[in-house]
Amino acid sequence: MNKEIIYSPYKIAHYKHNLILGTPVTAHIDLTDRCNHRCFFCGSQYQLNFDYTQELSGEKWVDIIEQLPIQAIVMCGGGDPLMHRSFTTVARYCLNKGLRCGLITNGQLWNDEVTKVASKFDWVRISIDASTQETYEKQRGVKDNIQNVFVRHVPPPVVYGANFVVTKYNFREIADFARIIKLSGFDNCRFVFPFPHDPELKGYSNEVISQLEEAKSHSDDDFTVFASHMERLTGKEAKNTFTTCYYSSIALTIDASGNMYTCCQLKLNQRGIMGNLLESSFSDIWATRVPPEVSKCQPCWMAPKNEIAEYIMMENPSHGVFI
Repeated sequence: MNKEIIYSPYKIAHYKHNLILGTPVTAHIDLTDRCNHRCFFCGSQYQLNFDYTQELSGEKWVDIIEQLPIQAIVMCGGGDPLMHRSFTTVARYCLNKGLRCGLITNGQLWNDEVTKVASKFDWVRISIDASTQETYEKQRGVKDNIQNVFVRHVPPPVVYGANFVVTKYNFREIADFARIIKLSGFDNCRFVFPFPHDPELKGYSNEVISQLEEAKSHSDDDFTVFASHMERLTGKEAKNTFTTCYYSSIALTIDASGNMYTCCQLKLNQRGIMGNLLESSFSDIWATRVPPEVSKCQPCWMAPKNEIAEYIMMENPSHGVFI
C-alpha cells in the first residue's frame, strides 16, 4: 500500500455519516500520567496541578472504553502508556472488542508481552527526539540507552514510526535521525515542533529547514519522512480558516482521570472538560456537548482536517459540478 495514503488528511472523507450525526470514530486516551521520562518540552508540565501519579485501574478503563461508540483507539499520554500496570490487559480488551489500535510510547519499557499485543495494532510511534546519547539525555531527562529504541519491535503490517520534537538542542540531528530510523527498519519518522512555540528556535529556522530537506531525501516507497506544524518554527501560526470544528466531534480526547474534553487542544485545561466518564455515562455527557467556538480557538493543529470536513459538509459548494 502507498504509505502516503495511510497518512492522508483526506481519511475524514470516509466518515461523512459520522460528521452529519456528530458521532465519534476515534478516541485518544491518556492511559496514565505516570512517566519514566522528564522531557523538558512536555506539554503536561505547562498545566497547573499536573499529577504525574494519576492512573485509573485497568478495570475502570475497560468500563470507560465499553461505553464509547468508536472504531479505533490511540493509547498515548499524559504519561507513557507502558507505565500502566494493566497496559496489556486493556490492550487485549480493545483488540477483542474489535477496535483498531495505535500506540505512542517512548519505548524504553518494551518487553515480550508488549510485543504480543502491539503486533496486532495498526501502528506504533516511538518518541525519541535525538540521534545521539548525549542529546537523548538532554531532551528526555533520563540516562536510558538510546540504542534500546533504535529497534523495530513488531513486523509489518504494523506501521512502525518514530517521533522527533524539534528543539534548540537537537535540530542539528534531524537529517541523521531520519537516516538512522530508516536503517533501523522503521516505516516513517515524523518531525514536529513544540507547543507552545519556542522563540529561541526561530533564530535557527534556515538551518532547521535545511536539515528537514536533507531528512526528506531519505523518503522512498518504503519509508516516509514528514514534518508537522512548521508554522510553529516562526511563531507565526495562521489563523483558523474554518468556521466549524468537525474534528472534535469524531475524535474523543480523554485524560488519565477519565475526564473527556471538548477538543484535544483543551486537554488538561479546566475549561475544556465536558464531564468525567466515571461519574456520568458517555451518552449523557455527549448529549450536552457544546462544540468549540472556533473564533475563540488558538491556531488549530487539526486545521487541514477541519477544512476538508467543512468542504465535505457543504450542500452546494461553488463550482462543485466542475470536477
